[in-house]
Amino acid sequence: MPDFLVFKDPMLTSTIRNQYVGERPGDPENNFDLDSYHKLDVRVGLSTDNAELYFRADNLLDDHYDLYGYYYSAMIPGRSDASIGGPARGRSFVVGAAYHF
Repeated sequence: MPDFLVFKDPMLTSTIRNQYVGERPGDPENNFDLDSYHKLDVRVGLSTDNAELYFRADNLLDDHYDLYGYYYSAMIPGRSDASIGGPARGRSFVVGAAYHF
């Protein structure tokens, strides 16, 4: 690439990552399953020998999924069992710069 602002001999870098996680048990006793999901991350950067400017998008598809789960068994008659989960973070964007010396 040609010189750009303060970047001498810049190099364009990019990374695309697709992570697939299949259906899996939600708790140690296998009371329920967590759904499968895809997580797509993208990173594009402009770097030189010691500096980098980059843009990153995590969970680009904004897929909603649980990272883990708990199962609550109600021992009281008339009450139902429940399962709860820890939701993952939604779509996020990052603009960053790094300087290595």
